[in-house]
Amino acid sequence: MIVNKSSQSILLVFASSLEAKTLSEWLQSFDKERDTYILNGLGVRLLVTGPGIFHSVYSVMKVLSSEKPGLIIDAGICGSFGRCKIGEVIQVKQDEFADCGFTLADGTFVSVFDMNFVDADAPPFSGGKLKLSTFDDLPLPEVKAITVNQCSGSEVQIKRRVKDFRADIETMEGAAVAYAAMKEDIDFRQIRSVSNQVEVRNRDSWDIPQAVSNLTDVLKSILIKKAGL
Repeated sequence: MIVNKSSQSILLVFASSLEAKTLSEWLQSFDKERDTYILNGLGVRLLVTGPGIFHSVYSVMKVLSSEKPGLIIDAGICGSFGRCKIGEVIQVKQDEFADCGFTLADGTFVSVFDMNFVDADAPPFSGGKLKLSTFDDLPLPEVKAITVNQCSGSEVQIKRRVKDFRADIETMEGAAVAYAAMKEDIDFRQIRSVSNQVEVRNRDSWDIPQAVSNLTDVLKSILIKKAGL
């Protein structure tokens, strides 16, 4: 299979159409060639994977089997463990899989790295974590994230994850997209906007519209700068 490689292209990855909608509407004012919008010579493709690790890995790798973008940006909403406020946009400097392992009888979580089932320093991992590049010229807080199959929703679970990982945010896709990009040696960034605090589940306190709006503003500024518009 011939793989199309282009340093002048960006793949923007979202878990849901809700997160991608407002950026997609903005991009529709530009010319489009098949699945790619053209911004002053810069190719921009949006990919909506569906939620979770399994959707993310499959969807991203399916795209990468036929094309290699110069940059992958994983973008979307997230939950904050307290440091980041609702509506705040941040970039992720470290991510890790927080529930890939085993739970012992006392409730302690032991990762596949702790059990030596996987080499914690086998690329792209470093100490069982994914160290991510960030935009040097983007004035956003840099945070640590965890990626989970099951979002934190009980006091016991939240306390345990705060203690074990000391992360700032959690998502269901970040480390999965990062892993795929890094294994394929593709430049990667992760941009997130806080939609809720990680707490005993209470959807009434979430603000997804504000989080998506703020995220879109940042993504637009990145694309405008990259395209030289």
